[in-house]
Amino acid sequence: MPQFSDLSDQQIADLARWIHYARAQGRFKELTEAKDAPPGNIAAGNAYFVEKCGSCHSASGDMAGIASKYSGPQLKAVMLKPNVMDEPSSWKLEQLHDVRKAAARQQHQRLLENYSAVEASNLTAYLATLK
Repeated sequence: MPQFSDLSDQQIADLARWIHYARAQGRFKELTEAKDAPPGNIAAGNAYFVEKCGSCHSASGDMAGIASKYSGPQLKAVMLKPNVMDEPSSWKLEQLHDVRKAAARQQHQRLLENYSAVEASNLTAYLATLK
């Protein structure tokens, strides 16, 4: 194992950020390409949504109609990796210190790294009911 004592705190933080990014990318690929994904449980997906997503999202608000916009694999992909995760950082002054968007990216990154196949299927099944 190499010694990292000659790296700066910023370099170590950058390495940690890359490791988390790579883990999330791998998890996204695993969950979207799984051929044997378990069937989703709507009630369990609703409970998961309330617990993990409900502080920022509302089923009758910003998530209303998501099932009409996306279906099946698309819905799962958007749920796992929403557009906010792929948006480039803005250098516009009014958006430079948008802590809300940065917090949303971090929260979605953490969720993506840690979703189980069952949780992803349950949440997708629940979101499919939001027409």
